[in-house]
Amino acid sequence: MKEILKHALFILLLTLSLTACNNEELFVEVAEVVEDEKPIDNEDTPPDDTDPGNTDTTLPCDFTLDNVTPNSTIIINCIMDLDGKTVNLPSNVTIQYEGGDIINGTLNFGDNGIIGGELLNFTLNIVGANPQVKDPIFHFDPKRWGIVEGKVSDGIAKKNKDILNELMIQSKDLGVTTFKIDEIDAYFKVEGDASNAMPVLQAVKIPSDFNFIMTDNTHLRVQPNDYPYSTLLSVHLGSNILIEGGNLHGDRDEHDYSQYPVHDWGHLLTIRGGNSVLVKNVTMMDAMGDGLDIQGEGHAVNPDYRPTKDLLVTGCKFIRNRRNNVSITAVDGMTIEDSDFIDASINTSKSQGTAPGWGLDIEALKPNELAENIILRNNRERGSRKGAFIVAIGDRVTIEGNTLENPIVLQSATECVVRNNDLVAKSDIMKSNGSGIITGRADRGSAVHSNDVYDNTVTDFSTGISVSNSNMKVYGNTINNCGRGIAVGGVAGIENSEVYGNTIKSNADRSAGISMAAEINNVIVRDNNVDVVRFGVVFQNVNSTAESANYLLEFKGNTILGGNTTTMTTSNNIDLIENSFNRNFEFYTCSNINIIGNTITSNSKPPLYLRTDNSNIALRGNIMSAPQNVECIDVLEGSGNDNNSIVMENNTCN
Repeated sequence: MKEILKHALFILLLTLSLTACNNEELFVEVAEVVEDEKPIDNEDTPPDDTDPGNTDTTLPCDFTLDNVTPNSTIIINCIMDLDGKTVNLPSNVTIQYEGGDIINGTLNFGDNGIIGGELLNFTLNIVGANPQVKDPIFHFDPKRWGIVEGKVSDGIAKKNKDILNELMIQSKDLGVTTFKIDEIDAYFKVEGDASNAMPVLQAVKIPSDFNFIMTDNTHLRVQPNDYPYSTLLSVHLGSNILIEGGNLHGDRDEHDYSQYPVHDWGHLLTIRGGNSVLVKNVTMMDAMGDGLDIQGEGHAVNPDYRPTKDLLVTGCKFIRNRRNNVSITAVDGMTIEDSDFIDASINTSKSQGTAPGWGLDIEALKPNELAENIILRNNRERGSRKGAFIVAIGDRVTIEGNTLENPIVLQSATECVVRNNDLVAKSDIMKSNGSGIITGRADRGSAVHSNDVYDNTVTDFSTGISVSNSNMKVYGNTINNCGRGIAVGGVAGIENSEVYGNTIKSNADRSAGISMAAEINNVIVRDNNVDVVRFGVVFQNVNSTAESANYLLEFKGNTILGGNTTTMTTSNNIDLIENSFNRNFEFYTCSNINIIGNTITSNSKPPLYLRTDNSNIALRGNIMSAPQNVECIDVLEGSGNDNNSIVMENNTCN
């Protein structure tokens, strides 16, 4: 049995050995075959013609859209001419752009259709079950849409406008949220007619929930016309809108002014009843009327009134617009910042500027319009024909951090703030007859009140700051080299106000520090520092009327340095308390004057000199310095002074 097992084992081992040898030989043979089948590099092998990068996208397509199945994606890298036909597409079809075009027909999409926005053009109609573009950003190519650039006829200019309006509506319906325009220079006919006087409906209209973005290469122009009403772009009752970049050109120098008596209402951008609108880096120039016009819809006395709200204008330029660079008539909440106001309403060689003529004019026609809660911040102004910023009629306006060459004026204004502005007069008229900041107006009375003017720097104007009307605070301002630093009262009068902590310095000939006139009631002028060439302070015709018999002006704690005598003429009801004067003080026809605790130095005349027709004068506790042999208090005899009503107590004479 053992011998049989040994013999069987030997045969098994021999078989395994032979099998192993055969496997090795097989492996070698296979390896050799693989080696023999390696491809050989051949430089003459032609390139693959199916490479998309080599596709000629100007060739006609070799397929149609007639048998497209649902859920298909069709790539357009060729020219597909629909020959005026309508192609009906099933649901869930995507048409993708890869350099070609679809022209001359209509695509009728089923549900959930998508098309590349690059394929849209003026010969292709897109209809159906709410198709959408693949990308919400649409790049507008004027040549693909039939826009004719350059000077054109009225008919073509109107077609240009219609194309742009229709495309914005269509692209928005297709899901576009951002509409971009780069290089274009085209005219648009936007004037209305006698039967339709709403310019915002005749304009290039920006829809809601839309970004209209231009570049420095974008030039949109008003087609020259003879109509008094128009606007190039408009936002009408729209919301959530961005208008950015570009250059808007008006027709002021090509306009025909002969047809109507007044041509003041041709604007470049009108926002009427807009909400949440951003206007950024837009240049608006040469409008027949205003560059930017902010309006409301309806009347403020009615419940359906729609003022413009939540408007931000930033980084814009307003240049040579014929009426105002910016007008605001109906708004509740807006900011204009970091913008340039240049040459508002100036005269050109072809057209004269027209009133009002301001860089920015806030002028609500109350009670039907209200302009309130407005911020003008960090802007720059130069060359305006009339002035920089005026609140003709408005409330709660803050004007801060601006650099200006022309005045800020508050006329019918309440609860306004003017602060941290730098005003430097450049023109001869501002230097000879202009005021840097004016806080009231004679014929507006109680319509001007509760305004603060502080921490401004005013330089080289004829008058630095003019203060009038009621409840004013003017403080912390620096006034340099003005002919007159601060004018209190003026022709309008002033009441319930304070003027304090201001610094006035001037090397200008005939310069004055603080002048006071007219009716002044319950007003404190205190703690001001004055250093000027001529009159440190002047009181003239203060409270000289019957109506002002019980009014009172308090002049307290001021330091007055001037080259000439301080004078008070035909003035009444004034308290002079604890001031310092470096020149003598003379009084002419004054009454009810309290002169208490002042320090007065004179180098020639009596420090306190009552010249003519003075009465009810109290001089108490004053410290005076006079030259040798000169009296400190002199009541001129024989000049109508009422000696019995003149009281002198505890005065010191050095």
